[in-house]
Amino acid sequence: MSPGALSVAAGVLQYDVLWPAWFERIRARLEPDLGDLPHHIEHVGKTAVPGLVARPIDIEVVVPTAEQFPVRPRRRDA
Repeated sequence: MSPGALSVAAGVLQYDVLWPAWFERIRARLEPDLGDLPHHIEHVGKTAVPGLVARPIDIEVVVPTAEQFPVRPRRRDA
């Protein structure tokens, strides 16, 4: 696992008040990889809803069209 990686159990967990902060850290790490590509990085799924049990963390990167995504992104460790 890379330095600064977030490690989270894979099972269903009680809501964790740290999930929004974890999402922001992950978003900040993804932003440079997306550069000038028009995009939105969104916190989606149950981890985005306070109080719900969930499997952490669901993130969606939205681009206007697949054609605007020039190459397959390299895998990033959370």
